[in-house]
Amino acid sequence: MPVSYLKKATSRFLNMRALKKHHSKMGWRDAPRYTSYLRSCQKAFVGDLPEPQIYGKLAGEFNKEASVSVWDENLEAVANQMFKRICDWEEQGQDLWLVPDGPLLGSHQGYVGDVWKDFPELEEAFRGSFGSLLMNIYKANYKIFYASLVKSVGTELNATGSQQWHSDGGPGSCVIIAMYLHPTDETSGCLQTLPWNASLEIFGQEHGRDAIVKSRYAAENNVRIADIDKLTLRNLRHKYYDDLIQENFRDQIRMPFGKAGSSVLFRNNTLHRGGHPELGKQRYALLIHCYPAEVAPPFHKYREQGLKKTAGYPADPGF
Repeated sequence: MPVSYLKKATSRFLNMRALKKHHSKMGWRDAPRYTSYLRSCQKAFVGDLPEPQIYGKLAGEFNKEASVSVWDENLEAVANQMFKRICDWEEQGQDLWLVPDGPLLGSHQGYVGDVWKDFPELEEAFRGSFGSLLMNIYKANYKIFYASLVKSVGTELNATGSQQWHSDGGPGSCVIIAMYLHPTDETSGCLQTLPWNASLEIFGQEHGRDAIVKSRYAAENNVRIADIDKLTLRNLRHKYYDDLIQENFRDQIRMPFGKAGSSVLFRNNTLHRGGHPELGKQRYALLIHCYPAEVAPPFHKYREQGLKKTAGYPADPGF
């Protein structure tokens, strides 16, 4: 048996084991660092977890399903304040959104400002249910890596980019919060997630996926494999995932929606896809990437420096 085959087989085995143990697709070399830091945060935690009879139950659902939804009147109030301010700014003609070129063609627009600085009421959400739930999930303190705001507009285009099934590939200790700033329903293009066990089952089948889908696409379209661009490959990966999910896991798809302030906390590496609203619909969603911490979150620092995105994930788990 060739040495190269053994190396690849060993690497696949170690990466799959790391995925199961660390909830991460970073690979067996990098994923353990973030889990080790989580353990150190748990050891450093002093005191009681907030309202474990409520948030402990929700944390248990998160650990089982890789996502959990939450809403309360405080979150609704925060969302309503944010949405009113955005609507006022849009009516005034302020330039709020970065409209991408290319395949998205304006269907997925990012807020140009600093979300934390421009919407200080967000701190109340984290001093309330967001913070309590994160602490029960981590069994430790938490911190925020970045906050972003996205406006999704329904178009006749097919889903693309983050609107397609994917796994982020970052540290397994990341918890992403998606909060909707207005009432949503089945037509709003809300976040869809797949439970962790279902995602793992699909990940276990995807060895050689890119080679298979590339070969099939090249044969069907009479092109060279080397000429398949990144966007086409991403679309092929989405179709691969979507075919498997629709055939075997359709009844396990989770898509919470509801009143303004309705929120979903989910693991970044479980299979998920973002909103693709129906034609004529719009969806405004807050996205916040959170991680465990050894100390309480430094809200004063967030207020002063903001929380704009500088990277996909922290290179140092103790950032």
